[in-house]
Amino acid sequence: MQQNLVAYGRYQLTDYLLQKAWLPLLLIALMAGVPVYVAIHAGAQNQFLTPNGPQFATALFNGTITLFLPLGLFFAVAGTISGDRIKGYYRFLFSKPVNVVNYYVQQFVLSGVAYVVIYAVIVWIFGLFTVHQSVHRAVENALLTYFLMGSVGLFLGALTRSDGVLLGGVWALALLLQPLAILPTNPLPYWATVLAKVLPPVLKLDAIRTQIYTIQPVDTHDLWIVLAYGAVMFAAGLIVLRRAPLAR
Repeated sequence: MQQNLVAYGRYQLTDYLLQKAWLPLLLIALMAGVPVYVAIHAGAQNQFLTPNGPQFATALFNGTITLFLPLGLFFAVAGTISGDRIKGYYRFLFSKPVNVVNYYVQQFVLSGVAYVVIYAVIVWIFGLFTVHQSVHRAVENALLTYFLMGSVGLFLGALTRSDGVLLGGVWALALLLQPLAILPTNPLPYWATVLAKVLPPVLKLDAIRTQIYTIQPVDTHDLWIVLAYGAVMFAAGLIVLRRAPLAR
């Protein structure tokens, strides 16, 4: 059984790299590559070598490169489980003695490793052409993002066939409600405030990522909340996979 699982690893990794990762990579390459090329070649001087070069590079980095975090994650996890169920692939995948939970845990881990490595390479290449960017801080942010929202995606994929729509909706709703819920004059009704607290702590995740990027002390309370939420979602996804039939 273990040999069958390992054999599927090549398929799982190839599926992410060739079927899912290329689109967010292409989008980021176009969004960041064009302005970088123009900044280097359009004027009399490379704009990244001017006194304002570091600020320009940081703004470009935040506006383009970091978009891979949500885009790459969405393509990494959305449809991973539900797609196999909808297309009937589970009949082929599990015709050999392979544990369903172990299979999707392996898929989750391999996709996560590829996601983090790709982001690290993107950041490194961006730094080569502009201003140095910290690769290890980029890796830390990618790991946190994947563990939190990837675990949410795993749970939604195990629970429903509409995990892609739900993952995007949950993320967007959290980004909308949570900044309002922490205002001194909270304009939200009570039910929306409760919902903001139940949704994934993406506002805390964004704050932690900013602290890491700007080399500030990380709020350990927020960090534990992010890690605990991700762990609960991951465990809930495994429970659903273990107890609910794929053919539904």
